[in-house]
Amino acid sequence: EMIETVRATLALDFSDMALIKARLLARDVTIATESFTDKGPILTVDLRQDEAEAILAMVVDLSRGKAVVALDD
Repeated sequence: EMIETVRATLALDFSDMALIKARLLARDVTIATESFTDKGPILTVDLRQDEAEAILAMVVDLSRGKAVVALDD
Protein backbone atom coordinates (compact mmCIF):
# COMPACT_ATOMS: atom_id res chain seq x y z
CA GLU A 1 0.00 0.00 0.00
CA MET A 2 1.32 3.40 -1.01
CA ILE A 3 1.27 5.95 1.80
CA GLU A 4 0.95 9.56 0.69
CA THR A 5 3.36 11.88 2.48
CA VAL A 6 3.74 15.62 2.65
CA ARG A 7 6.70 17.77 3.64
CA ALA A 8 6.45 20.47 6.27
CA THR A 9 8.81 23.02 7.77
CA LEU A 10 8.82 23.59 11.52
CA ALA A 11 10.54 26.55 13.18
CA LEU A 12 10.99 25.84 16.90
CA ASP A 13 12.50 27.31 20.04
CA PHE A 14 15.60 25.55 21.37
CA SER A 15 13.73 24.77 24.61
CA ASP A 16 11.03 22.81 22.73
CA MET A 17 13.29 20.87 20.37
CA ALA A 18 13.93 17.65 22.33
CA LEU A 19 10.29 17.08 23.29
CA ILE A 20 8.94 17.85 19.82
CA LYS A 21 11.54 15.68 18.05
CA ALA A 22 10.74 12.77 20.38
CA ARG A 23 7.01 13.10 19.73
CA LEU A 24 7.52 13.38 15.97
CA LEU A 25 9.68 10.25 15.88
CA ALA A 26 7.07 8.40 17.98
CA ARG A 27 4.51 9.24 15.25
CA ASP A 28 6.81 7.84 12.51
CA VAL A 29 7.64 11.28 11.13
CA THR A 30 10.89 11.42 9.16
CA ILE A 31 13.16 14.38 9.86
CA ALA A 32 14.64 15.18 6.44
CA THR A 33 16.80 18.15 7.44
CA GLU A 34 17.68 20.02 10.59
CA SER A 35 19.30 23.45 10.63
CA PHE A 36 19.79 26.09 13.27
CA THR A 37 19.32 29.84 13.44
CA ASP A 38 19.99 32.18 16.34
CA LYS A 39 16.31 31.75 17.32
CA GLY A 40 16.21 27.94 17.21
CA PRO A 41 16.08 24.87 15.02
CA ILE A 42 14.28 24.56 11.72
CA LEU A 43 13.18 21.03 10.87
CA THR A 44 12.02 19.80 7.48
CA VAL A 45 9.88 16.73 8.04
CA ASP A 46 8.03 14.16 5.97
CA LEU A 47 4.74 12.98 7.43
CA ARG A 48 1.70 10.99 6.41
CA GLN A 49 -0.75 13.16 4.53
CA ASP A 50 -3.72 11.75 6.45
CA GLU A 51 -2.09 12.66 9.78
CA ALA A 52 -0.47 15.97 8.79
CA GLU A 53 -3.08 18.28 10.29
CA ALA A 54 -3.11 16.46 13.65
CA ILE A 55 0.68 16.24 13.85
CA LEU A 56 1.20 19.92 13.03
CA ALA A 57 -1.45 20.87 15.62
CA MET A 58 0.41 18.71 18.17
CA VAL A 59 3.65 20.61 17.43
CA VAL A 60 1.93 23.96 17.98
CA ASP A 61 0.34 22.68 21.22
CA LEU A 62 3.62 21.29 22.58
CA SER A 63 5.35 24.60 21.87
CA ARG A 64 2.59 26.59 23.58
CA GLY A 65 1.78 28.26 20.28
CA LYS A 66 5.34 29.42 19.58
CA ALA A 67 6.24 27.00 16.77
CA VAL A 68 5.77 28.18 13.21
CA VAL A 69 4.58 25.34 10.99
CA ALA A 70 3.97 25.30 7.24
CA LEU A 71 3.21 22.62 4.69
CA ASP A 72 5.61 22.86 1.75
CA ASP A 73 4.25 23.05 -1.79
